[in-house]
Amino acid sequence: MVDDAIQVLDAYNVDKAHIVGMSMGGIITQIVALKHTSKVLTISLIMTSNFDSRLPKKDSKVTEALGEHKITNWQNKDEVMECFIKKVEFLQDQNVFSMKKK
Repeated sequence: MVDDAIQVLDAYNVDKAHIVGMSMGGIITQIVALKHTSKVLTISLIMTSNFDSRLPKKDSKVTEALGEHKITNWQNKDEVMECFIKKVEFLQDQNVFSMKKK
């Protein structure tokens, strides 16, 4: 999949790009950045990990709660925004943005 991402950039004659990866795409983005440094301007990682054992473990209640908010129509801007706002509010309530361990 890493090579596929680079082939897409090449097909569009993109020399360098800002690359965003979410979840598994974040893992792929990290590998792209390592293998193809000349193609990458920056990376942005969302809901992903490098699986460093020193990182805090994922809380299953967070995964379950985030899964409850689903988007049925990605073309509906209000629905998309409402879903993401609900997810951020939940994460704030759970204090997941704190760097301190609970």
